[in-house]
Amino acid sequence: MTEPIRFDHRGGIGGVTLNRPRALNALTLDMIERFDAQLAAWAGDDEIKAVLIEGVGGKAFCAGGDVLAVYHAGQEGGALAADFFRREYTLNRRIHAFA
Repeated sequence: MTEPIRFDHRGGIGGVTLNRPRALNALTLDMIERFDAQLAAWAGDDEIKAVLIEGVGGKAFCAGGDVLAVYHAGQEGGALAADFFRREYTLNRRIHAFA
């Protein structure tokens, strides 16, 4: 099974690869949490000067959050929806504020 999100570090560049091309690289809650944690770590790393984010596949860079998973969780009475959007917007803020 391939990782849906991968991170690497080359020189002063942190790399993020979104790897769900069949789902237009839509972010799952797990991907959001891992991405947020990695950006937080890189924010404290003086070697990282920039972060490059790319999406695998030719159709989409990233379709945003995986709203289909959130929808299904809501239909089943799961708590994913409330947590998902809180975590997604936390990540969006971290991306926006990343030095």
